[in-house]
Amino acid sequence: PATTTPATVVTTWSKVSGPGEVSFGNAATSDTTATFPANGDYLLRLTAGDGTLETTKDLAVHVGVTPLQMLNEDVAAPRAGSGSLSDGVATVSGAGGDIYGSSDRFHFYYAEVSGDFDFSARLAGKTISATSAHTALMARASLAANSIHASVSQEGSGSTYLMQRASTGGSTTINIGSAITNTPPTWMRLTRSGNSIRGYISEDGVTWTEKGPITPALPATVLLGFAVSNASPSATAALNVATFDNISGLRSGNVGALVA
Repeated sequence: PATTTPATVVTTWSKVSGPGEVSFGNAATSDTTATFPANGDYLLRLTAGDGTLETTKDLAVHVGVTPLQMLNEDVAAPRAGSGSLSDGVATVSGAGGDIYGSSDRFHFYYAEVSGDFDFSARLAGKTISATSAHTALMARASLAANSIHASVSQEGSGSTYLMQRASTGGSTTINIGSAITNTPPTWMRLTRSGNSIRGYISEDGVTWTEKGPITPALPATVLLGFAVSNASPSATAALNVATFDNISGLRSGNVGALVA
């Protein structure tokens, strides 16, 4: 009988993100060493393929800086939500009627960040797709319900846009620069340079559509993180559970990958 020669599996290490070029002892073997030129957060990727099939595994590496401390807060929400980080994936569950008007109701999983930032993540999934059920990257002045904020948010069945409350207690402006209709996985990015905030939306993390700039009156140190609501004022309604991966930029002046 004819015999089939097994396909040769080729493995390759590469750097996805981080503050410098990574030197691999042997990038073509799964068991290797890596040298990092600068402190920060790195995301490495091992790719294995036989010419027909291919798979990848990402490895988050934290070099020489204090681990990021993420905090949870229910902002005027009717029931408690939660946020956690494991292997570079943030899982955030939240209640609350909306992020809109002059005050908000949602769960916030965040860190304090000062100065300019470039915060991005992929919304991998969510459990509620109702209008006013937000899954967002948010920069916020405070934990008050009427706080100034700027966010890139997806709500409903997949309307993704830049939004803001430019002043404390002011109204909320949504669809800044028009919304983009897409569904998870959706890449989101929120940046600050000086006083200018920009939002970006992408389907692949490579080609981005820019929204803004806007200039909400945010302080030098902001609360930066993930905002999730479930579009319900009820204390018994199911939480909206969102997962975010490919996270980077949740540290002042650092655009490396987030690890835990």
